[in-house]
Amino acid sequence: MILDNLTEGICVCQACLGFPFVQFSVWNPQMEVITGYTQADINRLGWYQSLYPDPEVQQRAIHRMAQMRQGHDLRAEEWVICHRDGTYRTVAITTTVLVDDQGEGRVLAVLQDITQRQQAERLIHHQIQQETLLREITQHIHQSLDLQVIFETACQDIRPVLKADRVGIFYFDSQSDHRRGSFVAEAVVEGVPSVLALPIEDHCFGQSYVNQYAQGRYCAVEDVNALEDCYRAMLAQFQVRANLVLPLICGDRLWGLLCIHQCHHSRHWKDEDITLGQQLAAQLAIAIQQATLYDQLQQELADRQQAQTQLTQINQELAQSNQELARATRLKDEFLANMSHELRTPLNAIMGMTEGLQEEIFGPVTPEQHKSLQTVESSASHLLSLINDILDVAKIEAGQSTLDLISVAVAPLCSSTLAFVKQQALTKHIQIDTHIPSALPNLWVDERRARQALLNLLTNAVKFTPPRGRIGLTVSLRPPTSTEVGGRRCSSALP
Repeated sequence: MILDNLTEGICVCQACLGFPFVQFSVWNPQMEVITGYTQADINRLGWYQSLYPDPEVQQRAIHRMAQMRQGHDLRAEEWVICHRDGTYRTVAITTTVLVDDQGEGRVLAVLQDITQRQQAERLIHHQIQQETLLREITQHIHQSLDLQVIFETACQDIRPVLKADRVGIFYFDSQSDHRRGSFVAEAVVEGVPSVLALPIEDHCFGQSYVNQYAQGRYCAVEDVNALEDCYRAMLAQFQVRANLVLPLICGDRLWGLLCIHQCHHSRHWKDEDITLGQQLAAQLAIAIQQATLYDQLQQELADRQQAQTQLTQINQELAQSNQELARATRLKDEFLANMSHELRTPLNAIMGMTEGLQEEIFGPVTPEQHKSLQTVESSASHLLSLINDILDVAKIEAGQSTLDLISVAVAPLCSSTLAFVKQQALTKHIQIDTHIPSALPNLWVDERRARQALLNLLTNAVKFTPPRGRIGLTVSLRPPTSTEVGGRRCSSALP
């Protein structure tokens, strides 16, 4: 009864009889649960033949029994046995050799089914591996923005954890509408061909599956022989028997694929394998997005630096141009000053001689000569005013020009200005008509500049009028407007 209540299987066999066909004298009910055999069945069919159908494993078990017969105790060993229902179970077997007073030996074996425990341990170990892998890849992403280094490291780390023959990262050519691309990183076991950098073109994918992958769909194929001919032929050239393909999505764009290949045999992809692949693909997508943003930032910085360099160069050229302009302005001012001096000297002589002739210092002059001398004197005075205007140009550019506003009678201003163009009009037989009322108010203007403006108008009229033509000068009084103050128009020659 005590043996019946134990959770471990206990059996006792006579080690020296019928070896290797051992007979069991004790076989508790738990042994039947663990092995599926009754005591009668195991004695009839044989321990080794029933529990170790693999000949190699069977011979190893027989060898261990032989060691026990020679006096070696084997304790707490783990063996994989075949249950009667055909399933395999892992058991911990503790064996002890018992010798009685007559020297007869028996073997006491205690079996414990540890299948579930081992499965749990493997699952925990696998989860630890997955968490470690995710943590390491995440650290690589945080520590580096070099996308190629991240890809290569990820492939090397992923392949052993998933026990795959090849792990690769595939990139779509951005100009091919997802029809062409190549593997940019991979990790392969020995004997599996490399697919790195090989150009791959797949029109079926671009037409039928891009949108689905862009929405997060994955593809897990246990055996490529079940696929369509075009895909089977394409994967066969890379010796792929089973594959797990997951999308790498950057923003809303399908950037590439994470491909996990089994090349030597077909494979059933477990849920935990797919979940891990999705998590890895998500981390790689983050790395791609970070690297893309970093490249964009670097490009923007480079563009800004180039623009700054160009702006600096333009500023330097502008500064040089300003220096040259300042030099040219200085030379111009010096030229104007010298020219003014050189022109004033003969003009002063002309005006002096004209004044002497008018005063009859050199002898009497006729009325006609006196009138001509007045015209010469007026022209010389006007020429002198033009010289002053040239000098005023420099003052205007420097913002130092001023107006000499005085009250000027309109009729004398017009008459003196007409005297300068009468000779030109007479040469071309042009008639000048004037209409200047006598009762006009004085103007508040700069007399010299007003005369120059009127002279320019009359000179152009004579110049562009055909011979024997007619020009006129008409002066009229215009009613005041709101922009005039006290009947006097506010005006200025400067902006």
